[in-house]
Amino acid sequence: MDKRLEQELKNNCSAHDWSQTQTDIRDQTATNEPGLKKEKKGQTMHIMAVTTVSDNDKFWGSLKKGYDRLPKGAKWVLAVARTDGTKAVNIIVHDSIDRVKSFFEEHTASFGTTEYFEADAANAVGLPKPFDGSGR
Repeated sequence: MDKRLEQELKNNCSAHDWSQTQTDIRDQTATNEPGLKKEKKGQTMHIMAVTTVSDNDKFWGSLKKGYDRLPKGAKWVLAVARTDGTKAVNIIVHDSIDRVKSFFEEHTASFGTTEYFEADAANAVGLPKPFDGSGR
């Protein structure tokens, strides 16, 4: 994990939350790690796309243009950037990390590097509950 992002997370978490965050990051930092559930047939999950952005305007412009091409059944619940534009966090509810990754890579790969993982929704604060996938 990027040391600056790690420090930001640590600064914004209580000691207990930081310990859990470290565990979550270690367990779920990339879709190709053994044990990570890449797809949940019929069940949705909160998929986090954390991007180190190289071109802020093109990154967000491309995502705005691609919004109507989200994977079927996906719902975009959060899009937020660091004030200097170098980091972005997007949360999409869907049943497949691979499909969300394909969407992001198609639209943003030229403008940043993104990590994908399932959020720990059970211990999160403020995330909406997963839905049945019937709408956006």
